[in-house]
Amino acid sequence: NQSTDVSVTVGEQRCSITDIAADGSNITCALSALSAGEVAITLAVAQAGYAAMPGGGSTARITTQLLVTSCSPTRGSYHGGVLLNAAGAGFAAIPSNSSAQMEVTVAGSAPGPVAPAILSATNTVAMVRLPRYRASVTAATRQLTLQLRVYDGVTNATVALAAVPYTLDTAYTPSVTRVTPATLEPFTAANLTLTWSVGAAAAGIAGINDSLPVGAASNVRVLLQSGPRGPVYACGMVGEGGAKPQVVVAASNFN
Repeated sequence: NQSTDVSVTVGEQRCSITDIAADGSNITCALSALSAGEVAITLAVAQAGYAAMPGGGSTARITTQLLVTSCSPTRGSYHGGVLLNAAGAGFAAIPSNSSAQMEVTVAGSAPGPVAPAILSATNTVAMVRLPRYRASVTAATRQLTLQLRVYDGVTNATVALAAVPYTLDTAYTPSVTRVTPATLEPFTAANLTLTWSVGAAAAGIAGINDSLPVGAASNVRVLLQSGPRGPVYACGMVGEGGAKPQVVVAASNFN
C-alpha cells in the first residue's frame, strides 16, 4: 500500500496523502493552514528512509506569509470595549501546541493607554479584544493601527508582522449625558437612570443591535440590589422605549 509506505511531514504536522501516481512518482497531500514562517518538508519511505530533497539535503522548505485580509467591525468607540474579528493567513493558533506564538500591540500613537489582547486564534481567524480605556478625543475620527506579531516562543525572535487597521469614531461612541441620582446611600437598593445615545452612523452595522437608541437620548434603568458582601450590587440593565442595550453591567462597587 503506497499511501502507508510513504509519509510527508510539513513542519510539526503530518500532511495527509490524498493521491499517489500509478508509478509512485508524484504524491499529493492535503495540508492544513500553517502559521507564518519557514518550515521544513520531509518525505519518508518505509524500509528505505528519508528522501533527498532538491539541493541535496534531507528537507525542503516552504514559507507562509502573515496576512490580514479583513477586520470586523472596522470602527467603533474611542473608549474601547470592542471585540475585533481579524481574518487572514499565517496566524499562530492560540492556545498553541507549537513554538509559534502570536501577540497584538498598538503600532504608533494611541489616544490613551490601549492594551489589546488576543482572546483566541486559529491559523486563519483571530479574536482581538480592545478593553475599555480613558481616551483623549481630539478629532471626530482617528486611525488606530494594531499590529499582529508571530514569533518564536523559544527565542522570542519575530517571524512576521501584519497591521490591523481600526478607526476610532465619535459617531460610534455611545454617549451618556446624565446619571440620576448622582449620590447613593450606602447599602440601599435604588434605581439608577442613565440617559444616553449613540450616533446615527452606528445604526444597523454588524455587531450593534438595531434597537439601540439613535439620535435623541434614551433612558436605561439600572436596578441596584444590595448583595451579600455589602457595597457590591448586582446590576441589570432594562432599556426603555424598546431599546435593548448590548452592554450589561454584572456588578458595580460603590465604596
